Amino acid sequence: MLGNCPNYLVCKALRLERDDLTESASDLHGWRNAMIHITDTTEHERTIWRIDGRLTAEDIPVLDQRCSEVGRPHVLDLAGLQSADSAGSQKLRGLASDGVEIRGASPYLRLLLDDSG
Repeated sequence: MLGNCPNYLVCKALRLERDDLTESASDLHGWRNAMIHITDTTEHERTIWRIDGRLTAEDIPVLDQRCSEVGRPHVLDLAGLQSADSAGSQKLRGLASDGVEIRGASPYLRLLLDDSG
């Protein structure tokens, strides 16, 4: 099995078969099946969520659940967000219109967020 692994040294070092590598690595980082990763911080009594990854329609329930569990953030730091599909962009626009500050968005994401259609 290890001989078929595209990254033989990593597979050998971790003693994992190729199929287990992705699942185990994502579990270690808390990503599981989600395309996004949310990190909470507090700055001057303001809640900041840093969102990393790719925000898709499948991730909207993750954001909604997080909002219902800990409340809506004051700030969304999107510096680590690589992309957002139409549902993800719509969700971000909705949070922004509800008063959540958007910071760190790339020019590409800014264009998506400014697009009203």
